[in-house]
Formats: sequence, structure tokens, C-alpha cells
Amino acid sequence: MKMLLLIGMLLLVLAACQNSANEREDLQQEEVPVENVETDPEEAEGDAELTEKEKLLKKADTALLTLSKQDWPSLSKMTHPDKGLTFSFYAAIGTDEDNDVTFTKEEAANLGNDTEYIWGYDHGDQQFIMTAHNWVTNYLLMHQGVSSVDYTEVTYNDSIVESGGMINTIADEYPEAKYVEYYSPPSDIEFDWQALRFVFEEKEGEWYLVAIVRDVYSP
Repeated sequence: MKMLLLIGMLLLVLAACQNSANEREDLQQEEVPVENVETDPEEAEGDAELTEKEKLLKKADTALLTLSKQDWPSLSKMTHPDKGLTFSFYAAIGTDEDNDVTFTKEEAANLGNDTEYIWGYDHGDQQFIMTAHNWVTNYLLMHQGVSSVDYTEVTYNDSIVESGGMINTIADEYPEAKYVEYYSPPSDIEFDWQALRFVFEEKEGEWYLVAIVRDVYSP
């Protein structure tokens, strides 16, 4: 009698297991609805742009600090490996090669020497010949060697300056680039404002410095 009862209980357990297996199989065969969540392309692009913006703003801050310290080896590490680093005497970079001077990555690392370069010309064709040290000290960190500049306003891939007698041609010369502008507002003199633009181009997922552009009210 006990044996028959045991066999009966075993059969009930086996039947229950079979039913459970059948239910699992039925669930697997049913189509499970998946919510289709669409991402707004503009929103996704904006998020990516924000990340890129933060990255380049940080790089530009580093470049400005490195330039102010005249740490040329460190600035060279940020320089584009193929295009080198171009310093533009005026905002209209690429329009007059006499006002642009370009250094390779290796040359940029050695700009701390006493070599003098022609950085640009004024409207009277006067040459501005000096070392990289004097160029940075008197023309990038000062307003034409006369007054100090205080770059208090920063913009990303845009300029506060409409025109300083020279048109900003970064977009034409470097269509794939992005730039960060540092702007020093005018004093009581009104015409002593100055802008400094750090131009970056991407190569293999890394952003490199390709140009440093100076802009002033009167070239």
C-alpha cells in the first residue's frame, strides 16, 4: 500500500514538472513586445558637442597657460603632427602668408632659443622681427608691447569680435577645425581690445593645436 502511494506521489511530481516545462516553452515562443525609444538626433548631437566643447575648452586653457609660461616642449606635444603650428599676426589667417609663420612639431619644441623670426608686417610694411619669447610677451600677452591684456571672456567656436579691420578666416582656412577665443575687452582707450584664438583639428580621435591667431582693433 505504501509502495503504491509512493509511486502515485512520484507521478504527480513528474506531471507538475512537465507542465512547468511546457509553460516555459510557451512563454519563449510568445513575441515579447519591446518599447521602441527613438533618440532625438539633435539632442544626441548636442550631447556629443557638449562633450567635445568641454574637451576643447580644457585643451585651450592648457595651451594658454603653457604659452604664458613659454613651455615650448609642452606646447609642441599639443601641436598637430602633420600641419605643425601656425602663428597668425592678424585675424585673417591664410590670406597673406607674410603674416603667418608655421613651425613643425619639432621646431615648436625649440622656440625658446634666441632665433628671430618675421611674425608679420604692419600697413607701412614694417617687419615685426623678434624672438618667440618677445612675440609672446609683447604681442600675445600684451597689447602691442604697451599695455597688458586680461583675457576675461571665453567663447567656443565663435567670436565676440565682429571685425577688427581683418576678417576672421579660420572657418575658411580650417573648415574641419574648432577654435576657442579669449577676449580682452577695451579699456577707457576703447581701441585696445585684443583676442587670441586657439585653433584645433582632429586627427585619429585626438584634437591637436594647428594655429594661434591674434586679433586687435587696428592691425
